[in-house]
Amino acid sequence: AFTSSSVFTSGYAPGYAKLNKRGGAGGWSPLDSDHYQWLQVDLGSRKQVTAIATQGRYSSSDWTTRYRLLYSDTGRNWKPYHQDGNIWVSIIIMHKL
Repeated sequence: AFTSSSVFTSGYAPGYAKLNKRGGAGGWSPLDSDHYQWLQVDLGSRKQVTAIATQGRYSSSDWTTRYRLLYSDTGRNWKPYHQDGNIWVSIIIMHKL
């Protein structure tokens, strides 16, 4: 299940954040006024996540350039993911084809 801090309009709902989703506007977008944007993915039970993939919005030049990964077993106490002792922040560089 996907939830988010806000939604730009119904065509940009969190459920559209799935990879290769072409419905709606092709991806999730928060309100411009939302300065603490977040997207939450509830896996339903404890899972080991081994990879995360990010892509731009379908049929658009919009994409995420940076995000921070946090995790929680309860949905209340969130912890930043650490890698090699450092808080992990993804820097994504995308090129238009």
